[in-house]
Amino acid sequence: MYNFLRNVSLFSELPDDNLQQLLQITTEIHLLKNANLFEQGNFGNYAYIIIEGKIEICINSGRHELSLAIRKKGEVIGEMSLLDKAPRMASARALSDCILLSIHREQFNNLLNNNPSVARGILYNITARWRDTEIILKDREKTLLEQSTQLTDTYKALKKAHGSLEQRVQERTAELAMANASLTKQIEVRKQAEKELQRYRDHLEELVSHRTDELSQANIKLQSLNQHLHQEVIQRTQAEAELQKKNEELSKTLRDLKSTQDELIQSEKMAVLGQLVAGVAHEVNSPLGAIRASISNITNALDHSLQQLPALLMVLSPEEQANFMSLVEIIAGNKERLSSRETRKLRRGLKKTLKEYNINETDRLAERLVEMGIYKDITPYLSLLEHPDNMFIIQVAYNLFIQKNNSRNIMIAVEKASKVVFALKSYARYDVSAQKSEANIIEGIDIVLVIYHNQIKRGIEVITNYDDISSILCYPDELNQVWTNIIHNAIQAMQGKGLLEISVCQLETMPTDLASTETDLSTATTPCVMVTIADNGPGISPEIQSRIFKPFFTTKPVGVGSGLGLDIVQKIVDKHHGKIEVESEPGRTVFDIYLPIL
Repeated sequence: MYNFLRNVSLFSELPDDNLQQLLQITTEIHLLKNANLFEQGNFGNYAYIIIEGKIEICINSGRHELSLAIRKKGEVIGEMSLLDKAPRMASARALSDCILLSIHREQFNNLLNNNPSVARGILYNITARWRDTEIILKDREKTLLEQSTQLTDTYKALKKAHGSLEQRVQERTAELAMANASLTKQIEVRKQAEKELQRYRDHLEELVSHRTDELSQANIKLQSLNQHLHQEVIQRTQAEAELQKKNEELSKTLRDLKSTQDELIQSEKMAVLGQLVAGVAHEVNSPLGAIRASISNITNALDHSLQQLPALLMVLSPEEQANFMSLVEIIAGNKERLSSRETRKLRRGLKKTLKEYNINETDRLAERLVEMGIYKDITPYLSLLEHPDNMFIIQVAYNLFIQKNNSRNIMIAVEKASKVVFALKSYARYDVSAQKSEANIIEGIDIVLVIYHNQIKRGIEVITNYDDISSILCYPDELNQVWTNIIHNAIQAMQGKGLLEISVCQLETMPTDLASTETDLSTATTPCVMVTIADNGPGISPEIQSRIFKPFFTTKPVGVGSGLGLDIVQKIVDKHHGKIEVESEPGRTVFDIYLPIL
């Protein structure tokens, strides 16, 4: 590692003792491919030296990510944020598995203060990187400018072609009108000539010849006009073909836009699922832990039972064996769970009763009997309790009770884990058919509540009020994203503690004040499902309520929210020809979603 640092240009002039000191203050870290080393906008406390691998430096600009540079072995990155004590201006992502050395801010500053050669190297690196970044941004600006110029030229050409075509039509119309007037005049002249035929018989041949010449010229002109009209028809046909091509390009753009929107919805769903993975894992691990503990208890109890039952049968008479089997049957059906306070109270009462019958081992017997649910009437089992080996008999029954009780616990844990796995599988499913299907709105909401159970159970009370509603023709996966985004926002707004109310009902028609704004007014008389989600968080201020559905608008800190959640909700509801409304005041926020039953 010493030789590697000596070959790094930034440290090549360091004295040996300073280079040895640098080795001691650095920490080796490993970064997997596609993992982020740091992100744009975050404050940094470390600079890094690349030992192996490649790191891509990129910057987010609106909806696009621009790659600035690729740093390789021997280069230093992340130092600029340490120098100006400002958030990182770009993000760094591993293009391959990498090994790096990290240097803390204070140690890095000490290195600069004590070694001018390192400071000069850092200054050179910063200058070179600014120059490279400026070149990249200028190239990007030039590309955008060229695209804008091309679009402007295309628009002007189309506009000019349209004006030229209109002018040609007007000119052709005027020419035809003139030709028609000329023919009318010629007919009148010919009639007049016929009237004068007798008087001008001597000039007949001359007049006929003259008229023939005039008609020939008119015919030539008419043919020329026909050719000109034919050319205009060809040009118009070409213009229509170009227009058809533009329409096809617009249709393709719309299809691409829809595909991008679908990918954005799935990406948002996976992002939310990624945030919930730890909680969902806990929801699965808890039942698994319960199953593991119950199996251990059953194994121990079964081992003891197999050892104790033969000895028990030897000390019990046939009548006592019947009483024992009756006791086992009763405790096997016990499902009651008592609080610690109730258990202590029942033990004291049972100990008093056992003492009245002069039964020994009252403390241990009372403890076991209460756990098995035998505390109301012990007279059917007095022959067992008064037996000299009473504690041995009750312990055998207790071991059988443990097996039954833990088997019940395993069933409960399995059902809980299955419910979580089913919800996770349903939520993560992606319908590639892009076709509507019949679905029950309530089932989708319950799936989302199961996914968020780990966050809800820590301090949020959920009240659901579901009517018996019809299934609707919809995109179930996309509607699940609607419930996810709204419930996720409510949990964050309440900071994990509060009241979440969800109600679902069916209306005979869409409310008129909502249906009147629809593009498809046929939904005005169509039954609809109304979903209401309310929380008692701090509310949304009136100043921003009109902006919450705008893309990229968010009130959350940088890195917490993308500002796309409610924009996606709005687009999905619009896609279903539905409507979403929000009412908010301090202490209560209500979202109403209306979906037509088509």
